[in-house]
Amino acid sequence: MTAILLFCSILIGFSISRLTVFDFIYLFIFAGLLLGLALLVGLIDVIQKTNNFSYFGLIFLFFAISVVSAMTFSKERVDNYRRTAEQMVKDLEKFKADTGRYPDYLDSASSLRLGTEIYYNTDTSGQSFHISYSLDGWHKEWYNSASKQWSGGD
Repeated sequence: MTAILLFCSILIGFSISRLTVFDFIYLFIFAGLLLGLALLVGLIDVIQKTNNFSYFGLIFLFFAISVVSAMTFSKERVDNYRRTAEQMVKDLEKFKADTGRYPDYLDSASSLRLGTEIYYNTDTSGQSFHISYSLDGWHKEWYNSASKQWSGGD
């Protein structure tokens, strides 16, 4: 039974890691309401000397494992985007060294296959480019080839 709960917690954590910033706000509001309910049940347990609080303890353990695994999966996803984007920058710089300009599309410059999470665009002369990806649905990180620096923000 414990292994099933642990597996389900990790699976839910993986699902939570794909949420946007606003979904996290709703999730933490729900967690706050659940915490308030658990404290109320715990207070009733102390007053009436019952043992209903153990169920909420199990739910909180389940929720805590889910949140920890969600943070781990989310961090790994963002780190993977960064590693992929940094490799992309190296491939694009090599392409420019060979041809004298950046490509219009990534297919000709890199062996990496990107999903829709990492975006690439170049200027019309092919002398600079931008790579960007979303960290959590709200915040972004981007690379500017002119300044050769990573930046981040809203």
